[in-house]
Amino acid sequence: MTRYVIVNNNLFNPSINNNTVRRVFQTFNLPEDFNFFEKYVKAEFIFKWGCDGSSGQTEYHQAFTQNTNLTLNDPHSSSDLDNDTDDCEQNYEQDVEYTDANMFLFSLVPLRLTFSMTDDTNDILWKNLTPSSTRYCRPIKFLYKKETKYNTCKEVEAIENEINALVPIEIVINNMSVPVHCKLVMTMVDGKVINNLTDT
Repeated sequence: MTRYVIVNNNLFNPSINNNTVRRVFQTFNLPEDFNFFEKYVKAEFIFKWGCDGSSGQTEYHQAFTQNTNLTLNDPHSSSDLDNDTDDCEQNYEQDVEYTDANMFLFSLVPLRLTFSMTDDTNDILWKNLTPSSTRYCRPIKFLYKKETKYNTCKEVEAIENEINALVPIEIVINNMSVPVHCKLVMTMVDGKVINNLTDT
C-alpha cells in the first residue's frame, strides 16, 4: 500500500489544512513504484477563500468577556468597532461590549490538486466536483463582529499577510518528500465585501 505522511505544515490554520491535505492524499491509489520527480516538478493545492457577515441573530443568555480600550489597528486584536469608518488605516480605541447578535465568518474551500510537468502541462489528481457546496467548506475565523468596512479591511489584511508567509507542505509519498504549494484565491465574496475592500 502506498503511504502518505504529513511531515511539516506551516499554514495559518494547521489542523484544518493538515486534515484536508492528508485526507485528499488518502483517496489516491498510486502504484508502489510511483516516483514524483521522474515526471513532475511541482505539486499545487488550490483553495478559494472569503468572508461574509450576518446581523440580527437572536441573542442568547451567555456571558462574554469584555476587554476595555483595545487598539483596533492590531489585526490579531479581538476588539470590535460597531460603526463603519471611511479609513481602514485609522487607529481606534474604545470600550467594547461583546454580543452574539453579529457574526463574521471567514472560510476556505479546497478546489484542486495538480502535479505540474516540465512542459507546463498539469495532471489533475483531485478536483472538487461541488465547489459551491458546503461539503468541503472549512472555517478559518468565526468572530462576534459586525461586517463593517473597518473590520473587513483589517481581518482580510491579517489573513493575506499569513497567506503570503506560507511555505510548502511536505508530504512523504513512498519515502520521498514532495513539497505541496498552496495557492489561496479570495473569490468567496459578495458585493458588500468588494465595496469595503475597494472603497467603492
